[in-house]
Amino acid sequence: MNPDDYQCVSLLVGVYHGLGKEKEAVEAERLALKLAERHIESHPDDARAYYLGAGMLARLGEKERSYQWAQ
Repeated sequence: MNPDDYQCVSLLVGVYHGLGKEKEAVEAERLALKLAERHIESHPDDARAYYLGAGMLARLGEKERSYQWAQ
C-alpha cells in the first residue's frame, strides 16, 4: 500500500465500523482526511478526493467544511 493513499485508508474506516471498532474508525478517518488534504494540495482537480473528504468531514462533525468540499 502506498502510505500516501487516502483511498485505502478511507476504505479501512468502513471495515472498522463493521467490526464495531469505533475508536479505530475515527483514527483512520482522521488519517484518511489528512492524506486527502495533502493529495488535494498537489492534485486540486481530483474530484474523488473532494467527495470522499466531504464524507469524512461530515462524519467527523465538520459540517460546514464538508459542505464546502462537496461544492
